[in-house]
Amino acid sequence: MADSDRFSFRVDSTDEIVELLGEDGLGSNSLDRQSQLEGAMGALLGDSAELAARLGDPRLELDTVSRTYLLLGAVLQRASASPAQSVVDVLAMLSATQSALGTMERAEFLTGVALARVRTAEASADDVDVIGVLRDNSLRIGFPTRVRTTLGTVIESLGQVQGQPLVDLLLNDDFTLDNVARSTYLLGVAAERAGLIPSSQMAEEFGSGWGLLGHLFDPALEVETTSRALFLLGAATERSSTSPEEVLQRLHDPYWAMGLGDKAVVLLVAASLRPTVAIDAGTFLGGSAAALSMFAERVITIDVDAARERHIEELANVEFVCGVAAEVLEELLPSERSAELVVLDAAHTADGIVAEVEQLLKSPPTRLRAVLIHDSAMQMCRDGLDSVDWEGNPVVRGATLDFVPGEVSKDGLMGGGLAVVWLLE
Repeated sequence: MADSDRFSFRVDSTDEIVELLGEDGLGSNSLDRQSQLEGAMGALLGDSAELAARLGDPRLELDTVSRTYLLLGAVLQRASASPAQSVVDVLAMLSATQSALGTMERAEFLTGVALARVRTAEASADDVDVIGVLRDNSLRIGFPTRVRTTLGTVIESLGQVQGQPLVDLLLNDDFTLDNVARSTYLLGVAAERAGLIPSSQMAEEFGSGWGLLGHLFDPALEVETTSRALFLLGAATERSSTSPEEVLQRLHDPYWAMGLGDKAVVLLVAASLRPTVAIDAGTFLGGSAAALSMFAERVITIDVDAARERHIEELANVEFVCGVAAEVLEELLPSERSAELVVLDAAHTADGIVAEVEQLLKSPPTRLRAVLIHDSAMQMCRDGLDSVDWEGNPVVRGATLDFVPGEVSKDGLMGGGLAVVWLLE
């Protein structure tokens, strides 16, 4: 078949396009022709409202790469008065070698960008239901694809001034976060910047700090905890006027001995509560203290090893106290009644963790709202946590010991994980 004959047919509906592209005759041995055909069919696709659905259409028997490029061709055809310029811009990015995103990830992101460009003059970012996209598991689209495509749409809607810095962070390979985690976090930043994340109804009952935290406990948002926390952390970053770059740096801080999900939840709770005083039991290399210092007015960090103080010396709002955490808490809490957040990561024995928890629960600071306990999946810590009567304690609103699940280490032992304990006001 000559090149001039390849696209001599006409199609009148998206259904015909889907059926044609799914035919077995377009096999892997005709990849070049198939690639050209995808671009041509993309240009013929109908109403732009159907484009996102096409990614998940079960009749479209193409891999995700092919379907994404199909949609990319479609939206670019109708993107602007000068679609050729859009094609140039997109191809330049897709072919860039100095990028933290692979070709597939860039294609997904740019599909979202192009979808935004086909909006009518009356359309705005307000019609992007970001929470709805994240929670809709009926879509035959993987979570990473949903995130990156939606991110592209929202960033394009923000415009050059507000959107370009986020694109730069997305492409910055200085961070060790994988593409999905970084995209999820930046989607939260972009969505909040565009005013697309409503406050949770829990804010009316528990205060403004729960405007985002409430979504963390939304049973309808069926997204695993780490991704949910990263998305909401992005939004909290924007609400607190904190630099997204600083938060990304903290998330991949090698001196912070926690998993990504643990870090995201600690940062999210701190950013939401904005505590006057936060207490960090277990200084170690200073990772948690540094993270808390971004959002708390004062941080008190405790460690049994006096040498640990050197790790926080450059943090102006962090104070170091040397001693056994449970004993220090017993002396400290009566004078620090304004503490609102405590992170426990000191004792790693059953008796040790119980002693720390008992000090907090027998006489909690007046404003204490949350206790985050790291390594809750470690067997010795878990034995201690399981022995605490959480439900019978009058000051505990709720306790989830596997809020962030632990992981199996190389030696086959469980470790990590984060327990979250909420206290009554």
